[in-house]
Amino acid sequence: MTKRDVAIAALVLLPIGLLASWWVRIACMFVDLPPHVGDGEFQNISKRHGPFVLNGYRVVFEKFDLSKDYENKVSLSRLPEFGFTECRLFFVIDDPEDRITGRHSVSIGRVALELCDSRGNMIAHVKGPPE
Repeated sequence: MTKRDVAIAALVLLPIGLLASWWVRIACMFVDLPPHVGDGEFQNISKRHGPFVLNGYRVVFEKFDLSKDYENKVSLSRLPEFGFTECRLFFVIDDPEDRITGRHSVSIGRVALELCDSRGNMIAHVKGPPE
């Protein structure tokens, strides 16, 4: 093997090694999650699943009565990033008495959510149930 072959192999293997170490860091290590700026309570919910780490957080807002009309505007900024992981937004209904999906389920109601950027441009919109 010549010096040129070694140099070419190093140029090919070095970026692959750096990329692999970055992926291992994201997949197998907890990432520092600084809290967001804005409304709601920040909670780090990262957990280990076998050798892998599932990094995550949630922002909890005030509870409200689903049987009454409710409208609210909240502000969030500087949400933590995980690198290559896509960001997902979930609307979660806390139902400890299992009234929504249980034997006496509630099946009526509407939810509309709009997610806007700092300039007021809508970047996501969810409305349901379908009419």
